[in-house]
Amino acid sequence: MNKLAMLQRNFQHDLLEGNIISLVPAISTTGRARPEIQLGIYANAYCLRLREVLQLDYPVLLATLGNDDFRALANAYITAHPSQGYTLRDYGARLPAFMRNHTVYSERPAWAEMAEFEWRLGVAFDANDDPLVTASMMNDLSFKAWPDIRFIFHASVQIINIAWNTPAAWNACKTNMPAPEVHECTPSVSWLIWRQDQKVQFRSLEDDETVLLDSAWQGDTFADMCDVLSTVVPRETVPFRAASFLKRWISDGMISQII
Repeated sequence: MNKLAMLQRNFQHDLLEGNIISLVPAISTTGRARPEIQLGIYANAYCLRLREVLQLDYPVLLATLGNDDFRALANAYITAHPSQGYTLRDYGARLPAFMRNHTVYSERPAWAEMAEFEWRLGVAFDANDDPLVTASMMNDLSFKAWPDIRFIFHASVQIINIAWNTPAAWNACKTNMPAPEVHECTPSVSWLIWRQDQKVQFRSLEDDETVLLDSAWQGDTFADMCDVLSTVVPRETVPFRAASFLKRWISDGMISQII
């Protein structure tokens, strides 16, 4: 390895490790500031930029924890997960898992769930603009085709399992209302997240819709979806329930293709 490559590698390593002192001898002393100050500017700017990214991705988590506690969380995350890519768009993706496994933050699972919820909202907002299936397209299908059709969902569609009153807390923060007391949901509830008309939407799911949606998500045919639905609702109600859910999914801009 040549001298320049070695210097670059050491600079990156020491910057990430916070050990800038070892690089001081390599810095010119003819600058306007002492070498350790010059290096300190780089080190501080690096952490500040990554904290800014996390603050933008997790604004409600920031409001929940407060500036000081969020800064401590961000610093711990930055130390554990230094930036590895050319873009910072996905830098904060591992924060929810980091919080769940951290000795301090694992004791507050509602915080990690808020982080997961916020990240999913961001993913939905940034998802591709897939084409959408319309009601008229469904009406054009022949009766014989229905049992074998499958559905491809819009790229923004996600299902998340919620164990705390996270959506209510998120809504309260976004609307400047008093935060509700944190409480656990027993049992946990499935929530649907998607984007419609450039706006991220979310709502809770009843058990029958969850079952049908899971079946469709796995690529089951419409006939198979109805069979699965019959395990949780009376068989005579299956056609109406399945048709109602499908109509809503299409109206909400959730289905991208019929295959």
